[in-house]
Amino acid sequence: MNGTRRTYFDLIRIAACFLVIVVHVSSVPATACPVDTFDYQAGVAYNTLAIVSPALFFMLSGALFLHPASGKVTLKQIWGKYILRLTVAYIFWSNLFTFVAWAPYYTFSWGTVKLFVKEFFTGTPMYHLWFIPAIVAIYMVLPLLQAAFAERRNCRYYLLLFLVVQVLLPTLQKLELPNFNMLLQPYSRIPFFLCMGNVGYFVLGYYLSTEAFTRRARRAVYILGVAGTVAAVGMEEYISVRQNMQTAIFSDLFSLNTLLLACAVFVGARYAPWRLDRAAVPLEKLSRLTFGIYLVHPLFINIMADRCAFLDEINVILRIPIAAAAIFLCSAAVAWCISKIPVVGKYIA
Repeated sequence: MNGTRRTYFDLIRIAACFLVIVVHVSSVPATACPVDTFDYQAGVAYNTLAIVSPALFFMLSGALFLHPASGKVTLKQIWGKYILRLTVAYIFWSNLFTFVAWAPYYTFSWGTVKLFVKEFFTGTPMYHLWFIPAIVAIYMVLPLLQAAFAERRNCRYYLLLFLVVQVLLPTLQKLELPNFNMLLQPYSRIPFFLCMGNVGYFVLGYYLSTEAFTRRARRAVYILGVAGTVAAVGMEEYISVRQNMQTAIFSDLFSLNTLLLACAVFVGARYAPWRLDRAAVPLEKLSRLTFGIYLVHPLFINIMADRCAFLDEINVILRIPIAAAAIFLCSAAVAWCISKIPVVGKYIA
């Protein structure tokens, strides 16, 4: 894996981690405020922009694991290194968040322990932990993906299918255009989810990290990414006000605007005009903390919601990034401390 490390990977990972926090911070005004308020509109704008973060994480994994220089990953490495670490982290943090949620209402007893165990297996996990089972599922079939996409032709064919059946058609379907959904009935009967989903972004990351882009092609990618995001924000807010209800048509991982923005961010970081050589070491160190930041940040979101009421006095345009930055830094400090714990640290942060 070391042979495929790029500084821009670290930059994307850090940005994606920060945007995850922005998603969760902006979801408050985007879901709790009336649709005709400025706070709701700002929350939707930030949410639509930042929802690209999971896509970037999947793309980074694909760029690393599917790259020819990475070599074939053995089943022992997949299960004994990657899946094991993710599973341990998932179990630990799921139980920790369950404990934090239920601790004020129960005393320590055998009955409470059984309740925690039941909650882990049957309850709904903390909202941000969905990503771990999703990436584990991809790792399980990683040898098959490496073999399938060794040829560029297969990669392009799959990405075309992903664009049409996972992104473009579902986005149009959500718009509820007159008579259009009727034409999509044959499409909706095919269970494309069995072969699409997050794997599409996984493969896309590999493709964008290895394909050569001319200056004109890069400019087109950037324009589409920016224009798609602006159009999505405008349409999302317009539809919400017109229907007088919250919508999530474009604040979705598989919306067309999210795909276009993910491509623009990835290609933009890869071909960034500034040199990152001097920042390579600090970026790498911060990048290594992003998994821990992702795991721990909801604790600080709860703390800030309970004890930082003064933030409500700040304009929402500034409040969301300020709160996200504070949560990011606090989570990074905790992740760094956890990473220093012998043996255990590398599995839970």
